[in-house]
Amino acid sequence: EKVSKRLLKPIDGKDANKPLVLLSRGNLLLEILNKFSLDSSLGLAPEPIMRISVPLLEHRDAKVRNIGVQIIARVHAIAGNKAVMPYLKDVRQGMRDTLETAFAKNDPPVRREGKRSVNDKNSKGQPAVNQSVDGFQVHGSHGTDGGGEHDDLGDEPAGYCQFCEFQDPAYDEVKMDLHYWGECPMLISCGMCEQVVEIATFNSHLLEECEKSDYIKCEVCSMAIRPSDLKAHQSSEDCKPLPKPEKGSRCPLCFKDIPPWDEGWKRHLLDEQCPKNPRTNGKSEGGKQK
Repeated sequence: EKVSKRLLKPIDGKDANKPLVLLSRGNLLLEILNKFSLDSSLGLAPEPIMRISVPLLEHRDAKVRNIGVQIIARVHAIAGNKAVMPYLKDVRQGMRDTLETAFAKNDPPVRREGKRSVNDKNSKGQPAVNQSVDGFQVHGSHGTDGGGEHDDLGDEPAGYCQFCEFQDPAYDEVKMDLHYWGECPMLISCGMCEQVVEIATFNSHLLEECEKSDYIKCEVCSMAIRPSDLKAHQSSEDCKPLPKPEKGSRCPLCFKDIPPWDEGWKRHLLDEQCPKNPRTNGKSEGGKQK
């Protein structure tokens, strides 16, 4: 119920302009519908599903429109015209024709925009740097910040998070996707490109990977800083040379120096709970906090 309740929250103005956020929500909702059908005890009723799905039909991104069609077609296949037609009165005719075609197939095959690929390996046999997780990507391979040794991710037990080591056998693929998407305290959603990134690699993401980043590299400390904040940053206590990798790392959220390798990140993000981590301090995600 908590999973569906979160997915069925009204789409706010900021998320409406983020196709990857809408795709991840849509794909997860579609997966839940395919597994549980409509079930009011789980919060899966036609009315809230239709209210968040219909706006997707007019989105500028074709993939978002497509996931909206798939969700509505699935509701139609389960509950028929009464469940969907009252919400389609203002939909343009071209989209209505697309929906009618989908309805005629009764139960169209689900085509997901992304597929989990955490077993992908790079040329060194390590987990791939960019791990696709159902409609969004987790950037920065687990353990690369220091080269820790890890078992094949494909051998992990069900309901296990390879990032924060959370484990609950009751967590199926849908719940684990939601965990990666918005709960895992080792990950963060980049407020500029919308990709899900390991906090351990967030600094390099802002400087090298994010196509929408407006951050620059501070020549003193090598951290990602906005140009307008550079002068103030360089006169603050936060601006100091990075420790050598074998000595430690620096958190890109709170700028605290932490012990090296994976264990240092886990201690800082899981045990100490970084005060600037939006997934543990209750604040919304959306980029760097300083």
